[in-house]
Amino acid sequence: SRKLKEISFPNKSRLKKIGSHAFAECPIRNITIPSSVEYLGENVFCNCNKLESVNFQVQSKLTAIEKETFYNSTIKSLYIPSKVVKLKKRWCSQTPNLNNVIIDVYNTHFLDYNYNFILGKINLNYEDYEILYFAKRDIDIAEIPFYIKIIASFAFENCQKLRKVVFSRISQLKLIDISAFKNSSIINIKIPSSVKKICQCAFQNTFQLRRVSFYNDSELLSIG
Repeated sequence: SRKLKEISFPNKSRLKKIGSHAFAECPIRNITIPSSVEYLGENVFCNCNKLESVNFQVQSKLTAIEKETFYNSTIKSLYIPSKVVKLKKRWCSQTPNLNNVIIDVYNTHFLDYNYNFILGKINLNYEDYEILYFAKRDIDIAEIPFYIKIIASFAFENCQKLRKVVFSRISQLKLIDISAFKNSSIINIKIPSSVKKICQCAFQNTFQLRRVSFYNDSELLSIG
């Protein structure tokens, strides 16, 4: 309903599933999901143009944030529960106002890095955080940790204040995924030697981008 502004659940809710598009296009501002919910479908908050925050009750059973959950919404703040182990592709697509993502203190699969990035693991059995999943949308200078191997799809999408991306000369980056810098205001970038693949649309609609350069020892094999 386009008139639905508030949703409240009982404290002891037994709700387990919220299906795809459940609240799409609703003018809700804030919502707290019951801890009993195990599944949020795709596009649950799609086109919610009044949305500000999504929270979860303590001891949430949710294990994944699905594809396009917040697509084209105005969400500003998101809490990621302790049991979430997957952020599906496009989970943060078209979220230009999302500047505050809080990781539950007991979540060992994702890491808030310097209040700028959300990092994750390639292998959940290891301790290393090697994927850069998300950059807060108002970031201006992005200093990428040398141990990052993947910049995930849509990680820097709609970062309209982004001007500079800095990589260490010993960067271990291998992959820049689909639409990673789409609609950002990046001006120039020097691709680390270790990068082997730049996926399609990685720099789509980066109208301020003036220069992309490579080192002489570049290992790049594929673009697009």
